[in-house]
Amino acid sequence: MPDYEITSPDGRRFVVTAPEGATQDQVLAYAQQNMPATQAPPASRGLGLGVRDVMQGLAAAPGMLYDAAAAPVNLAARGINALTGANIPYARSATENVDLMADAAGLPRPANPTERMLSTVNRSVGSILPTLGAGAALQAAGQAPELATMLAGNPVTQMVAAATGGAAQGAAAEAGAGGVGQALANAAGGIAGMGLAQGLAGAARGGAAMVQPFSQSGREAIAADALLRSSSDPRNLLARVREGLAATDQRLPGAVPSTGTAARDPGLLRVENSVASGAIGPAAQNTLRDATFARDALRHQAIRDLQDASTPGQRGEAIRRILADRDSEVSELVRRAYASVDPEGAARFPTEGIRSTVDDVIARYFGPGSGGPPAELSAIRNELPVAQTMRREVSDPLSVRPRMETVTTPSEVDWRYLQNLRSRLGEVAGRASAAGENRLAAAAGQTWDEVERAAQSVPGAEGLAQRWQDAAAMRRDQGRLFGRNDEGASVVGQILRNDRFGAPQMPIDAVPGAALGSPAQLRQTLEAAGEQAPIIREQLRGQLAEQLASRATGNAAVANSVGATQNTVSLGRVQDFLRSNREIIDTLYTGPERDRLNRLVADLTEGSMQANTGATRGSQTVQNLTVGNMLNRATSGLVGGESLFSSWTNKALRLVYALPEDWTRELIGRALVEPRFAQMLLERASPEAVRRAAGYLENTLQQRLTDAMERLTAQENLRLTIAPGPPQQQPGPGR
Repeated sequence: MPDYEITSPDGRRFVVTAPEGATQDQVLAYAQQNMPATQAPPASRGLGLGVRDVMQGLAAAPGMLYDAAAAPVNLAARGINALTGANIPYARSATENVDLMADAAGLPRPANPTERMLSTVNRSVGSILPTLGAGAALQAAGQAPELATMLAGNPVTQMVAAATGGAAQGAAAEAGAGGVGQALANAAGGIAGMGLAQGLAGAARGGAAMVQPFSQSGREAIAADALLRSSSDPRNLLARVREGLAATDQRLPGAVPSTGTAARDPGLLRVENSVASGAIGPAAQNTLRDATFARDALRHQAIRDLQDASTPGQRGEAIRRILADRDSEVSELVRRAYASVDPEGAARFPTEGIRSTVDDVIARYFGPGSGGPPAELSAIRNELPVAQTMRREVSDPLSVRPRMETVTTPSEVDWRYLQNLRSRLGEVAGRASAAGENRLAAAAGQTWDEVERAAQSVPGAEGLAQRWQDAAAMRRDQGRLFGRNDEGASVVGQILRNDRFGAPQMPIDAVPGAALGSPAQLRQTLEAAGEQAPIIREQLRGQLAEQLASRATGNAAVANSVGATQNTVSLGRVQDFLRSNREIIDTLYTGPERDRLNRLVADLTEGSMQANTGATRGSQTVQNLTVGNMLNRATSGLVGGESLFSSWTNKALRLVYALPEDWTRELIGRALVEPRFAQMLLERASPEAVRRAAGYLENTLQQRLTDAMERLTAQENLRLTIAPGPPQQQPGPGR
């Protein structure tokens, strides 16, 4: 056959062997039949097409705003052109502008159905990248959480839906469907892609969950998930655990709160109470019981640390000895003060006013018909000296015979007599008042006042009256300290009083309790002790701590895992004791000692949160703490639930997962009683786990499914809104 030379449209020349006598068209057809297959386009073309597609995809969302703004302009231009015949150019669409920029950059256009379909897919996937980025930025900034979740949630599902939707739209376009048909194809393809992606994701989660219990890290993740799902507010659980651990002033040194207590989380506290009752087995139960026992033992030790090693009798002996020594010391000071009033005995005190006062009070209180004055007043009246008038002979040098003169001896006494009389009147008044003899008490008191006036009105040595006043003030202070004070307390006198055989009237082991009998009695005891008050304060703190120890424990008992039991320290009993002894505690405890007492109360208050929180109802919440429930959630009920498939696999699964289940429950028990361990687990938990737990807690299963579908639907609607159309078929050969 002869050879023919032909020229292709692009200018290339070819030599074709064809039958002799063939026309030009026959030669061309023969050449096309025998030409080798078209060579694959170079890699640079595919790269260029991809760049064009990415440009169109990224510009889809902002292009919507551009096209919306250009629409009124184009409408106005169209109207003006129609009315006036003008030729005002229209604003190009965003897609046209991007294509022009791509053309200017020398990027190829899709030239065949395959390239156009791939381009549609690429553009559809690229269009969701800005919304995914915006959602991630909002999540990082903590702003608009619902919008952020809608934009950035399920990124794989969104991309698969975009790809399948774009492919369906491209296929519809190639089949000649219009805009509505292409949109419907995009929606149908996107929905199918969502289902495929969710199914694959569920299968992946189920597969991961099946192996999770067999590794330490997996079991720790399960424990963290259990904490989050049990929490009243999983979103800030970690922050609350950290804050609770930092509040060391709320508990005794060395005390470890439970995780629920540290986080102030009612949900976790209820779970802790359920676990302590054996809800998930004996291992976790023993862990919580041991933790409760240890913290209560720490409180018992704190109360013992407040006590001393002395007995009430030893404390009473020390207190009485200090008070007796102090009484002797003060008595000596008072004696010296009175002795310094008139050391030479030169001062004389008139008794006329005193005698007149005695006569007046006898006449006023013990007149005719009253039975006469008491013997005490009569004796004092009769003993008071009276003025003596006598005549005596006096020699007279001018006379042979002595003359007679009248000499008057005044009714005067020295200060010692007056001091003794004053003490005597005070004793009479005191006994009469105690016996209810009010008339005698009033008469003795008024006479005592007159003695005071007489003592202060005597002329004589300079400063005598002031020294007398000072001595009298010291005597009054002695009476206030060792007799009856201004508050009516007389406990020091009772402690020091002896019987007629010289033995203490008050039993020595009752002395500390008497001193603590009231705030006024405590104040008198400490004031009477003077510089020795710190020693007595220490003795009385030991006594008060002993009283607290006997009152602090109630009838409730707690046991640990080895069978040891102890009565628990009761917050209510401690609070009642502290409330009834508030003033005494304020007086005795200051500085570090008060801090120790305050820490005990704070520790009991913190621990009372768990005691005042009930357990979970039924098994609804505690089910979250099992491996089987975790598998059931992860596989949507296929494993570990009550489905037909799982009914015959559960027995085998129980054997396979028996040990991992026990290990996981032990971890959960540890996480409930060791907040630092729980903190470590929560720090490793992903943000997605926290969000899942929050959604699980806030909504029912039906609501959670509804929310998930609404979120996926919103994501699909947004994707369809911003999805760019397929590339337009261009006339002429592609570049």
